[in-house]
Amino acid sequence: AGQSQSPLATDADQYAWISPAAKATGFAISGVTAGVEAGRTVTVDVLNSSGTVLGTVTGTVGAGGAWKAEVPANASWITAGLNYSVRATVSDLAGNVATDTDRLDAAPVVGTGIAYVSENLLVNGIPAAAGDTFPQQKVATGNLAITDPDSSAFSVSLTGPAGVTSGGQAVTWSGGTAGTDLVGSAGGLEVLRVHMTGTGAYTVTLSGPVDQATGNGANVLGLNVGVSVSDGVATTASTLTVNIEDSVPALNAPHQGIVLPPQTTNIIIVLDTSGSMATNDAV
Repeated sequence: AGQSQSPLATDADQYAWISPAAKATGFAISGVTAGVEAGRTVTVDVLNSSGTVLGTVTGTVGAGGAWKAEVPANASWITAGLNYSVRATVSDLAGNVATDTDRLDAAPVVGTGIAYVSENLLVNGIPAAAGDTFPQQKVATGNLAITDPDSSAFSVSLTGPAGVTSGGQAVTWSGGTAGTDLVGSAGGLEVLRVHMTGTGAYTVTLSGPVDQATGNGANVLGLNVGVSVSDGVATTASTLTVNIEDSVPALNAPHQGIVLPPQTTNIIIVLDTSGSMATNDAV
């Protein structure tokens, strides 16, 4: 009795993985039997990595031997991202039993990250004002945690956000496929570069300014870089947020100094002892 998983993504060996969306909406496990009469019941057990049966669903063999068993939406015994296997068992009218087991591959679990870079550190940037607590750096490093119970090698791809401008020119993105840096440029000049390894370690380098809203001092623009992590079977999406601090001039209170030239003042005092000042003859 062969099996397939639909609509779950599968690899060449028909191993499937359960995504959060598949858990939420439910999914089907289907297959084809040979030599089994129509109407026979197929029992499908879902097992954890230890081989313990967590839940059971059934399907019916149809014309041509096809069968399908439905796992209900939000089944309490399914956790998205964990490793499971399914075991299908069917018997014909004569009592001959056939069993097949497939592994359900777990999707990578990927964390999120935030990188902080400031335009104050760029050429012609303005030093941060007193009391500015934003990290003063133009290169930021960190790590997006990637875990997977059945994989240790991952391929990471990056995509840049739309609608970013620098000096009034659109920032265009290049690279970002597995193993290459994501580079944003405007007018032929590099503005932002994001490097990420297969382990989730990242380096963000700011090389040029981005246009931000005016007013309110040193604004911070958050750019969401798309991160896609694949283990070769399953792919998980996440986000690296790059916060960019604007560089703005500081305006101090006006002050004007006035220097007065030195002044020389003479005072002349006349003493009249003739008594003429006391007469009214106007002489």
